[in-house]
Amino acid sequence: MAEVFRLADVGEGIHEAEIVRWLVQEGEKVAAFQPVVEMQTDKAIVELSSPQAGVIGALHGEVGNIVRVGDVLVEYAEQATHGGQSGLGGSLLLEDSPHQGEHRTLAAPATRKLARNSGVDLKSVAGTGPGGRVTKADVLRVLTAVPDVQRQTSGTVSNMDPDAPEQEAPTDRKMTVTPDGGVTRIPLRGLRRAIADHMVRSAFTAPHVSAFDDCDMSALTTLRRRLQEQLGEREPGARLTFMPFILKAAVAALRAFPKFNAHMDDDRQEMVLYDDIGVGIAVDTPDGLLVPVLQNPEALSLLALQRALDQLVARARSRKSTSAELYGSTFTITNAGAIGGAYATPILNYPEVAILGIHKIEPRAVVRDGQIVIRDMTTLSMSFDHRVIDGSEGVRFMAEVKGRLEQPELLLL
Repeated sequence: MAEVFRLADVGEGIHEAEIVRWLVQEGEKVAAFQPVVEMQTDKAIVELSSPQAGVIGALHGEVGNIVRVGDVLVEYAEQATHGGQSGLGGSLLLEDSPHQGEHRTLAAPATRKLARNSGVDLKSVAGTGPGGRVTKADVLRVLTAVPDVQRQTSGTVSNMDPDAPEQEAPTDRKMTVTPDGGVTRIPLRGLRRAIADHMVRSAFTAPHVSAFDDCDMSALTTLRRRLQEQLGEREPGARLTFMPFILKAAVAALRAFPKFNAHMDDDRQEMVLYDDIGVGIAVDTPDGLLVPVLQNPEALSLLALQRALDQLVARARSRKSTSAELYGSTFTITNAGAIGGAYATPILNYPEVAILGIHKIEPRAVVRDGQIVIRDMTTLSMSFDHRVIDGSEGVRFMAEVKGRLEQPELLLL
């Protein structure tokens, strides 16, 4: 009886995940709890470990493949010593292997793809790797020795370097030559595919309405500068940004208008209101947008909020967020001001019913008491689900946020 390692639920209600990177090769000996694969869920990359010690007989799936919960990830070549269940979502089941009793050529997923795209039968290739494993170099030698091999690459750009690492993921980029030059097609993979799916679901499920308002941040700018100076004297290098103040204002508005701290359950056609507040913070990372969650922010001081935000954002940008940090948001804030955004229409972080956008703070000429003066201004934008929130409610909610930001002493009460 050959044993297999199946994909189990690696998060809250996860039904599928994408293979990002294999950490082992076929024919390799692995120890119990040794990491074998990185998988991209709709929120984060998780590392799955082998639940047993043994020899990898076959890796099921290539980089970029979508694997559903219950599908086989790894097939072991021989009976192994059990090391217990992996805590990261691996599930071990005993069953007859589909390859039991038949010879299977050992080769890494990247090598198999190269052979398949090149029309080379791996069974006919003499492997020079450990245990007779076929390497990329072996496949390339066949291609060099048989120049009339029928190529079936369809223009796929592959890594043809024999010295490249066996586990290097294929580029998955396809080039189409046109009279005006080449066009590179880049498939959506990993976090970008998860973001795309989430945005489409949000945009085509919840009817979005957006509201905008100008907010005078002059008093808050003065207060923050004064507190920053005091903090710098006490803790050199420490900082206090505008985000803790914005969080305080948003939380106060959520308490005043509790239906904005909610999810929409479309299956049951119910609006689910939450007592606790979990604020999602949209974070721009090199791989795409992540939304880690700050739970119960109202219990924290301004300085504690700043420290919690710094840690949350740092882990998100280094892709080290825990699963708990990526679930449980009831309302989201997106801040484009740091990169210079003046106006934007945010898309709901579905199934939430509202999202607040903050934009850059800049000096503007405004009218006060009949006089043109220069004030530090920003634009607030908010999108909400018009099925459950009326336009008048959206405007009142934003006015609550604006009022507290324009009178920041209220945030200190």
